[in-house]
Amino acid sequence: MTKKLVILIIGPESSSTRAFTTAFQDHPQIMSCKPAEKHIDLLDEVWFELEHDNLKGAIEKFPKNPNRKIIVTRRSIPHGLRPGLKAKYGSFPNVSLLSELCKSVEYSLFILITSRSPIPNLMSWTQQRASAGKSMLRAYNQYQMAFRRIFSVIEAFDLPYFVTSVECFVLDGQQYIRSLHKFFELKDLQTDPKIKPDLNAKHYDRFLA
Repeated sequence: MTKKLVILIIGPESSSTRAFTTAFQDHPQIMSCKPAEKHIDLLDEVWFELEHDNLKGAIEKFPKNPNRKIIVTRRSIPHGLRPGLKAKYGSFPNVSLLSELCKSVEYSLFILITSRSPIPNLMSWTQQRASAGKSMLRAYNQYQMAFRRIFSVIEAFDLPYFVTSVECFVLDGQQYIRSLHKFFELKDLQTDPKIKPDLNAKHYDRFLA
């Protein structure tokens, strides 16, 4: 893999983008903003410029002379424009312009797509995310939009990617994270990924009741 790489962890709301980012970014050769669960991202200011189609401004705010091999950034779909702002229904981060940015700063872009068993994903989205407005139909519409848009950008820019799921994270645990580290040619590191093994149970119970 390239020595200069941006990994974008992206997926529908409630597909555990934060959990993946938190586990993945603990490696000392990865540059990111810790902890991810605080809704703060290393490239938040860059994304803000991208959302306003300001490539020059995004380049100016991109980290200068980073001393680590890989930069990790995260976006859920939809995503609030600023930390603390609620995501708007149907909005999609400007991944196309991020791809252009990476070329400009001589980085490669790799997409790590997060997913989750569909019904728990939709139930969690409906109950916990403002963009769904308590409507499972709105959540489902955004679910479809998320994956279609992600793959349209991947196709348009011929980007490398993986598709992963929170369930494989639960099943594979430490091996999952270590295998990704190895794929990206990072040093082997013992990890302690933390994610609830029963995170879907309450959603199945509610849906099937």
